[in-house]
Amino acid sequence: MKKITSLFLLSFFLSNPSMAQEKKPVKVLLLGTFHFANPGLDVSKFDDANILSDKRQQEVLAIIQKLKAYRPDKIFVEVAPTLQHKLDSAVMNYKNGKLVLGSSETHQLGYRLAKELNLPMVYGIDYQETDFPFDSLMKTAVAS
Repeated sequence: MKKITSLFLLSFFLSNPSMAQEKKPVKVLLLGTFHFANPGLDVSKFDDANILSDKRQQEVLAIIQKLKAYRPDKIFVEVAPTLQHKLDSAVMNYKNGKLVLGSSETHQLGYRLAKELNLPMVYGIDYQETDFPFDSLMKTAVAS
């Protein structure tokens, strides 16, 4: 009898729409930057792009504070997913005070934000390993 009651309750919870877990919409914030560590290779060129200067560091910290307000639960950076193990190690070392941040946007924004939000990891993603139509995007951007 206990088995029948248990099965009945389980089937009730699974079939009752009010008990089903509602899917939340996924919210995404996409932040594009120039490559902090190598600004000369981007489409956009900058004269004063020394991201490690006091002025730029204050700007980075201001951006971090604004991004924290979104309370993201995942951070993706432009790193090949095949290098995820290196990314995990670097983030852990930074969080433990064993890594001094470099000038890349991955370090300056990704690692800092992950530490501020106490997120366990930063995820690597790279358009070159996806079907992202980058060439088409660039043609449209240049034509605009």
